[in-house]
Amino acid sequence: MVFVSLEKRGNYCRSVYHNRTLLIFLVLWINNFCQITFVNKATRSNALKFFRTQSPRHFEGGDWNEGGSCQRNQPLSSEEVEEFFSLDNNSTNIEARLVNKHLMKALEQSTFRVLDITRMSEFRADAHPSTTGGKKHDDCMHWCLPGLTDTWNDLLAVNLEAVES
Repeated sequence: MVFVSLEKRGNYCRSVYHNRTLLIFLVLWINNFCQITFVNKATRSNALKFFRTQSPRHFEGGDWNEGGSCQRNQPLSSEEVEEFFSLDNNSTNIEARLVNKHLMKALEQSTFRVLDITRMSEFRADAHPSTTGGKKHDDCMHWCLPGLTDTWNDLLAVNLEAVES
């Protein structure tokens, strides 16, 4: 397990903090790679294994603890997705895209089946609970039910049916 602190104490972590995307990428990649390795060793060789890619977050104007919000009421267009997840816009989900790219390449040599939910989910900035339920801050990481997560289940079902046939 890897623990990384991004606390800013004077100049102590200044260079690490400015390379936040690289650091988060490395931590996520190591964590996912370790999980994949563990599952490969802990399961029977003929076990059916799926890897679901990361789910995107849709915070605007800061992260969850920095006043970020997700008040969208329509899915994003292709152009809006690219703008939303650009480096100029807080680089939200750049880390997830990088991790997915490298993990999918690593998984090509494994027996895992990949359920790539990231791209389809990037469009659904409108599918978060936000402040529903009396939350003190917007929840832009979890998803409303029913909705997008049902599509993820459909993707899993199609993959299971493909295995059976």
